[in-house]
Amino acid sequence: MYNFYSTYLISFIIFSVFGLIFDIFYPEIKHNKLSLENVKKEYVFVSELVLKNTFMYSFPLFLLCELFYIDYDYNVGMLTFLFQYGITIGLGINIEYLIQKIYDTTFFHKYYKLHNEYKPSYSFMVNYRHKYDYVLNMFLYVFPTILRFDPSVINTWIILIMYKQMILDVCDVKKIYLEYQEINYYKKHDTPLNSKFHYLDGLEEKDKVDEPANSSNEPANSSNEPDNSSNEPDNSSNEPDNSSNESITHADGHYSNSITTD
Repeated sequence: MYNFYSTYLISFIIFSVFGLIFDIFYPEIKHNKLSLENVKKEYVFVSELVLKNTFMYSFPLFLLCELFYIDYDYNVGMLTFLFQYGITIGLGINIEYLIQKIYDTTFFHKYYKLHNEYKPSYSFMVNYRHKYDYVLNMFLYVFPTILRFDPSVINTWIILIMYKQMILDVCDVKKIYLEYQEINYYKKHDTPLNSKFHYLDGLEEKDKVDEPANSSNEPANSSNEPDNSSNEPDNSSNEPDNSSNESITHADGHYSNSITTD
């Protein structure tokens, strides 16, 4: 046994817990936000079908995959592992694209619309699918077993595609990246933060609180500066009084000196 199903089940549980944390504490990062009061209602609504697919339909599929590895030689080198993993990623991208095209066909769209038309987007509902849709989606997880790639390649691929569907596909990673870029910009230019995500605002405010208050440590030098105003000479008495020489303007607009000479 190479624990394909165990890897799938544990990954589903872990990423579902992370998704639930996001739904409760950080709903801003989701494509379709789930309000706190609707979290329980939506989880209960999809739980029956999700658990049925996860436990009932996936187990026989992974058991069949284990049969491909009877008498398998487990010892492979690092180069072989990297080569197989590169092939898995390349084929996985194309197979996912092909599955999306199958979903768009008239025949299969009636099965896919159960998952596609469900508006709330959160990690736990990744398996909220019609059974035919679920089996087709599971082919994306297990196709490397047909090629009899190394079991460690398959287990890491299961974790990777599970992370992609349960975290990346439901979170707006681009907005999160742009938000961090905005925070770094405001830090660099020392301007007020204008964030759309409140939890990132909280991180920024926390950083501001943690900064040492250098203003309180600055020495008060104003009281120690010498007062030289009393030592300045008073030259006002030595200045000549030229007020008597100033010109006087008469009523007719002409100017004359106030001093007359004989």
